[in-house]
Amino acid sequence: MLLHKAIRRGILCFCLLGGMVSSALSQTDLIVGDNTSGNTTNISSGTNSFDSTIVGNQTGADNNQLNVFNSGTVLTNSGSLFIGNDGSSNSLVIGDGGSVVNLNGYIGRNTSSSNNSVLVTGTNSAWTNTLNLYVGTDGSSNSLVISNAASVVSRAGYIGFTTNSSNNSVTVTGTNTAWTNTGNLRVGNAGSSNRLVITNGASVKNSTGYIGLTTNSSNNSVMVAGTGSTWTNSSDLYVGLNGSSNSLVISNEGSVVSQNGFIGYIINSSNNSVTVAGTNSAWTNTGTLYVGYEGSSNSLVIRNEGSVVNSSNGYIGYTNTSSNNSVTVTGTSATWTNTGTLYVGYEGSSNSLVIRNEGSVVNSSNGYIGYTNTSSNNSVLVAGGNSSWSNALDLFVGNDGSSNSLVISN
Repeated sequence: MLLHKAIRRGILCFCLLGGMVSSALSQTDLIVGDNTSGNTTNISSGTNSFDSTIVGNQTGADNNQLNVFNSGTVLTNSGSLFIGNDGSSNSLVIGDGGSVVNLNGYIGRNTSSSNNSVLVTGTNSAWTNTLNLYVGTDGSSNSLVISNAASVVSRAGYIGFTTNSSNNSVTVTGTNTAWTNTGNLRVGNAGSSNRLVITNGASVKNSTGYIGLTTNSSNNSVMVAGTGSTWTNSSDLYVGLNGSSNSLVISNEGSVVSQNGFIGYIINSSNNSVTVAGTNSAWTNTGTLYVGYEGSSNSLVIRNEGSVVNSSNGYIGYTNTSSNNSVTVTGTSATWTNTGTLYVGYEGSSNSLVIRNEGSVVNSSNGYIGYTNTSSNNSVLVAGGNSSWSNALDLFVGNDGSSNSLVISN
C-alpha cells in the first residue's frame, strides 16, 4: 500500500495512489487519484472509516478505481462519497458482500466529470446513502449498475440533476436486486436523455416518481421489463411534470404501481408517452390516471395483453389547455380498466381514445366524450372484431361540449 500524506483544504487527508487497505483509518479523507490518473485501490477486509471518499478529484484525474469487496468489508464515511468530483472515467466496484456507507453519494459531480461509474454486484453487496444519491449532478454519461441481488439505499434519488447533466443512467437488474429510496426519485430533474432500466426481476421503490421534472428535462426514460421487475411509487407518478418527450415503457411482464398517474402534467409538458405491452405487463394506479392534465399531445398505448388499471377515474385531456392527448388500446386482451368514470375530453379539446384489434376498455360507471362546454372535437373509435367499450351506467357523447364523436366500425 502506498500512502501519500498531504494537507488539502485545511484538513488532514490520505491520498491513496494504489494498493490495498485492510485496516481502519479514521478522521481522514480517502482520495484515489487527487490529480493523477490510472490508480487502483482495493479495500478487502475490516471496517475502514474516513471523513469522505473521492475517486478522481481534480480535472484530469481520470481512470482511477476503488474496489470494496468480500463479506464483512465496510467502507464507512462520516461525510459524502464522490466518484468523479472533477475527473472522468473513474469507478467504484462493490462486490462479494462488500459494503459502503456515506451521507450523499455523487457519480459525476461537476461539469467536467463524465463517464464515471459505480457497480454494486452480488448477494449482500450494498451501498447505503443516508442522504441523497446523484447520478450526474452536473456531469454527463455517468452510470450506476446494481446487479445479482445487490442493493442500494438512498433518501432521494436523482438521475441527471442540473441542465448540464445528460445521458446518465441507472440499471437495476436481477432477482432480489433493489434500489430503495425513502423519498422521491427523479429521472431527469433538470437534465435530458437520462434513463432508468429495471429488468430481470429487479425492483425500485420510492415515494413520488418523476420522469422529466422541469421544463428543460426532455427525452428522459424509464424501462421496466421482465418477469418480476417492478417500480413501486408509494405516492404519485409523473411522466413529464414540466418536461416534454419523456417516456415510460413497461414490457414482458414488468409492473409499475402508483397512486395517481400523470402523463403531461403542466401546460408545457407535451409529447410524453407511456407504453404497456405484453402478457402480464401492468400499470396499476390506486387512484386516478390523467393523460394530459394540462399538457398536450401526450399518449398512452396499451397493446398485446398489456393492462392499465385505475381504482378511480380516467381522464384524457383534463383542463381546457390539454388538447390532442390520446390513448390507444390495441391487440388481444389489451385492457384499460377504470373503476370509476372515463372522460375523453373533460375540459380539453381534440383528445382521442382508439380501441381496436380486440382491445377493450372497461368502466364500472359512466363514460363521457366531451364533458364541459370547453371540451370540443374529442373522439372515440371502437374498431374490429371483439373490440369493446363497456360502461356499467351511462354513455354521454357531448355532455356539454360540441363536435364530439363516437365511431363504431368493422
